[in-house]
Amino acid sequence: MGKLFSIWLVVAALAWGGAAGATHLRLTEAPHRVAVVLDSSYPMAASWDRAKVAIDTLDEARYTEYAAFTDKGPVHGWSDQLNFSRVTPYAPRDDGRLAKVAQAADLANAERIVYVTTAAAPKVPAGWEVLTLR
Repeated sequence: MGKLFSIWLVVAALAWGGAAGATHLRLTEAPHRVAVVLDSSYPMAASWDRAKVAIDTLDEARYTEYAAFTDKGPVHGWSDQLNFSRVTPYAPRDDGRLAKVAQAADLANAERIVYVTTAAAPKVPAGWEVLTLR
């Protein structure tokens, strides 16, 4: 009985390890793609530190590439980290510009698009997630 259990344990460990290794390789070669669109309007200035924390939280996912945009245009293409360090809040909020941003090629390749804002009810293109900072 002990010998059968030992054989089963070795086979199970090898199968589990093989499945985990295959999953790791697949996700390394074809990571998830998340596009983050940051509202960079004047009203965001009061919440800028909270926006950075929210972006850092989004940026922690493994096996993920990110493309960064503001409501005014692209910041950077696909990368393993988000970098909004050169972005500062300016100009009034205009959700109408998001339709133009939505036409970017990198957004077409994204599995998930997250819009970070303080607006209570922003008008975003269909399929976008809204992360509202409070």
